[in-house]
Amino acid sequence: MRGARRGIVLPIVLAAILSLGLLSSMVLFDAVQEWRVAGLAEDQLLARAAAIEGTDAVAEPPDLVGLCVRPPLASQERLGTARSGGSFRVVWQHLGDGLVRAEVEGRGRIGGRSRVIALVSPDTSERRSGLFSCAAASRLTPAASHWLEAHPEG
Repeated sequence: MRGARRGIVLPIVLAAILSLGLLSSMVLFDAVQEWRVAGLAEDQLLARAAAIEGTDAVAEPPDLVGLCVRPPLASQERLGTARSGGSFRVVWQHLGDGLVRAEVEGRGRIGGRSRVIALVSPDTSERRSGLFSCAAASRLTPAASHWLEAHPEG
């Protein structure tokens, strides 16, 4: 009888160690996934802060007078570094008759992206011989009450 029960303890101990190892690896995997999600959320927040900071640059394009006479496909661009640690890019396109579309893209450190679209117009403008001109303009101002909208793609 004694020989028949010999060796039952070792498989039970090994099964317990194996199940504890499996549980701990699942908990570790879950913790790593939560850490990644938190990091991506933080990066998205940095991108949003950079986009908001980039909206301050919308009012002052590099060449406002040149922007007023450009065709819509020709654009001006400015890159900048945000205080939050991200970066922003502002692209201005003149749509005609003084309406300017500015797209602000904020980027986080690891690829998070947030974009907004602003519709603005020069503070002073005039028409000469049927052509739009803003030679005396010093900055861009909001074109309507809802001048800043989130980009449909985020």
